[in-house]
Amino acid sequence: MRRTLDASKLRLDGEPAAAKPVLRKKAAFSDILGFAVERVYFATNPLAGVRRQAPQSTEGVDPECVPSSAQVSRLLDTVDGLVGRGPHLKAFYGCLYYAAMRPAEASRLELSQCDLPKTGWGC
Repeated sequence: MRRTLDASKLRLDGEPAAAKPVLRKKAAFSDILGFAVERVYFATNPLAGVRRQAPQSTEGVDPECVPSSAQVSRLLDTVDGLVGRGPHLKAFYGCLYYAAMRPAEASRLELSQCDLPKTGWGC
């Protein structure tokens, strides 16, 4: 089991894999072993007895990939001028940037969930 788990920490080219794919591989492997227990190939899931430290994520935000406030302002002005969904896109992108919302959160945001004053920042 340990050799299999150690192998799952590597990509096909032998380099270390990122944390999320390693966790997904372990979950899939555990599901397969659970199915084998269900089919009575094993009495218990042999992975349950193996303890190991979860991989550490090395993900970070590259500052060069984050748009500046001037770039975001130009983007919002541009999409606001689009016919049809322009105002919707302005609100969507504004929520992503200024409220640090995830796309799924921003797309499901409703006006009733917001406190928008006539001037200044809202919540």
